[in-house]
Amino acid sequence: MEKTKSFKVNVIFNTIYQILALLTPLITTPYISRIFNSDLIGRYSFLYSIVTYFTLVAAFGFNDFGTKIISENRDNYGARSKIFSNIYISKMILSIVVLIIYGFTFFTFLGDPLSLTLLLTMALYIVTIAIDPIFYFQGTENFVSICIRNIIVRVLTLVLIFIFVRTSDDLYVYSLILSAGNFLSVFIMLFSLRKKVSLVKPSLSEMKSLTIKSAPYFIPLVTNTLSMYGYQTLLGFFGNDTYSGLYAQTTKFTSILIGLISSISVIVLSRMSYLNKTKQEEEYNRKLGQISRLYWLISLPCFAGLLFINHDLVPWFFGDDYIDVVPLVYIMAGCVLFSSLNTLITNLYFRPNDRIKTHTIIVLVSTVIGVTLAVVLIYFFNAIGCAIATIFTDVLRTILFVIYSKKEFNWKLFLKEIKIPILSTIVMSVGLGAFLFLNYYFFNLSTTFVIIIIVMIGVIFYGLALLIFKEPFTIGVVKGILRKLKR
Repeated sequence: MEKTKSFKVNVIFNTIYQILALLTPLITTPYISRIFNSDLIGRYSFLYSIVTYFTLVAAFGFNDFGTKIISENRDNYGARSKIFSNIYISKMILSIVVLIIYGFTFFTFLGDPLSLTLLLTMALYIVTIAIDPIFYFQGTENFVSICIRNIIVRVLTLVLIFIFVRTSDDLYVYSLILSAGNFLSVFIMLFSLRKKVSLVKPSLSEMKSLTIKSAPYFIPLVTNTLSMYGYQTLLGFFGNDTYSGLYAQTTKFTSILIGLISSISVIVLSRMSYLNKTKQEEEYNRKLGQISRLYWLISLPCFAGLLFINHDLVPWFFGDDYIDVVPLVYIMAGCVLFSSLNTLITNLYFRPNDRIKTHTIIVLVSTVIGVTLAVVLIYFFNAIGCAIATIFTDVLRTILFVIYSKKEFNWKLFLKEIKIPILSTIVMSVGLGAFLFLNYYFFNLSTTFVIIIIVMIGVIFYGLALLIFKEPFTIGVVKGILRKLKR
């Protein structure tokens, strides 16, 4: 009974945090975009992408491996204390080495005062990695502590940004608030750690052994980090701050929808892994059908809606100075479909079936090809070239995922659920297209009204189409609401 309660609490707090994580950029981005121009946003984004590589090395594979081995020894206080101490000290030593290299590299070769100030504030990210015990809490499935501290720090960070970030000269303040908030969230966690585990004298041989065992977990982190930040780094090197800023805002914009859609697969990962391991094929296929239907129901209207609302929403959301983000969003709108689909395939097939090695190779190959293409395209088309390379990488990765999973993954069932959502999306698109045509030639409404009406038409037309086509999930939701109203 206690375990069930603990699981429910974990789910509740994780849900609250995920909602907050989606809402935060919706609140802060319009404000920050009107204070900092694309040059400053580009400078910050480029430097942050560089710092990410240093934090990657500092973290190594300790967190993922630490989570696994702590989980295996969670009921043995002495063993988990010994393991925790050796991993924690190993990570701290590596982080100190990385921090020294970081300081020597940038403060020797860079002379730009703003960049040096930003890099100094961002050094806190490496310090945070050094003291971060998150692998212990994940290993003992104490997600409540993680979620609570993340919720508190996110709210605090949000408040501090609105209080202290006022002018374009406050970029370093903005950077410090974010990095200090990240540090604080980890520092708070240390207090609740004292009663759960003891810090014992580490063994050099144990530290060496655990570091070697952590190495295989480092490779997937490298591929994922390159995939996430590689294009931003390239644009900073081969383009300029303006283009880097435009691309950063585009990825921030599309990432909100990608995060919303991808959260579906994160929720069902453990359940699908269990059904696959226990070979409950009938129940697995039933769940797969439900998840597939939910994915298409959300992703297709999000993709189509973004294409229709993009021209009005981007300048309204970011400000008129970011009008050049509009063509980038048109190019990268496909990432809403393909990036979220890649996450879904990963959590439905590759992870439950222990195909992590294959998954890592596919991500690495697609990223290397995409980055190579980006170098060429950035030279000719700047941010647009980077956007093209990004969507190309996502599409290529999807194709490779399909090829290497088609023998075991039920793609026929997955694609079977697309029919009603795609027909409903077409109906929605016709309605949106008709409104935009009439507004352009006859009404000429203000941007705010256009955005509101686009959302209303989209929801109404899509919802009615789902009901007309008798989509099972929608019908079930409507019937459930009607039953509650009758009580």
